[in-house]
Amino acid sequence: ASILGQVFGVPGELNQMAGHFGQLYLQAYSRDQELEADMLAVRYMSRAGYDPRALESFFRKLRQEVSISQRLRGRPDEDPADNIMSTHPRTSDRIAQAIRLARVPPNADPRLGRQDYLARIDGMLWGDAPEQGVVRGRVFEHPDLKFRFEVPPGFYLSNSPSQVVAYGPDDTTIVFNQLNQKDASQVSDVRAYVAAWGGGRLKGVERLTVNGIEAATGSARINTSEGTRDVRLVAARFARDRIYRFLFLTPPGATAKHSEDLRRTTYSLRRMTDAEAAAVKALKLRVITVNRGDTAENLAAGMPMESFKIDWFRALNGMTPGDALTPGEKVKIVIP
Repeated sequence: ASILGQVFGVPGELNQMAGHFGQLYLQAYSRDQELEADMLAVRYMSRAGYDPRALESFFRKLRQEVSISQRLRGRPDEDPADNIMSTHPRTSDRIAQAIRLARVPPNADPRLGRQDYLARIDGMLWGDAPEQGVVRGRVFEHPDLKFRFEVPPGFYLSNSPSQVVAYGPDDTTIVFNQLNQKDASQVSDVRAYVAAWGGGRLKGVERLTVNGIEAATGSARINTSEGTRDVRLVAARFARDRIYRFLFLTPPGATAKHSEDLRRTTYSLRRMTDAEAAAVKALKLRVITVNRGDTAENLAAGMPMESFKIDWFRALNGMTPGDALTPGEKVKIVIP
């Protein structure tokens, strides 16, 4: 159960909503088990005719992606609990050791398969699938359910099948999800639902109207594994069986500072028109040929990310700062 679940005694599905406070850290496998996994990967790649040293470039790209995600969250020096690179670090020495211990003869002419690989991924979905909602910078849009909202400047949105989380300055967090339809259909009054949430510990419960949508809100101060937090719940009813919820979590010293921005997030929640929903497109990978005069910087500038464009471009293409492009080579970019 999450910390909020322990404090409020809320049911399991609400624990999922705020579970990032009570997440258990992934249990790291022993080094022997990790080495065994690497050895098996080396054997499988060698038997398929590939160069097992490509494992090193794979993990380098993964480290680059993790680094970007941490900086987007404003926590560049933190190892997230669910970060595979913090629980299972792979270094050049580790990969070399796995190759040596796997005792497989080196392939005289190892298969790279780069052209086949690039042909297969050209046009592939990158990021969110529209049926699970799409993050565009600070905006989350769900074309199937036809709603959208926007988080404040400085927040980083992360989408998953069960909830959307926005990480912001001063350890401020926004969690958004949907009450399951069966339970939502049994809620006769949204204000009463909010008043009863968490065992009735929310204070100042009041009704709201958010862009024509019936809603209610209440707040409390709680103790969590990450310290004392002010928590505010906003529940908005879109249909008889559809209730969406924001959970705003702030350290007490930062609540007043971010109050207005979080209020704007609440009132940014609205229905989408049919035309708006139809206009939401998934991002895709596109493989292009480098032309004379192209640089990593100018190719990255055209990608639709809000920040760290050059870092995303380098991560996609296994590049490091200072690496130059060669006319005629193939590179990956992200397009709308």
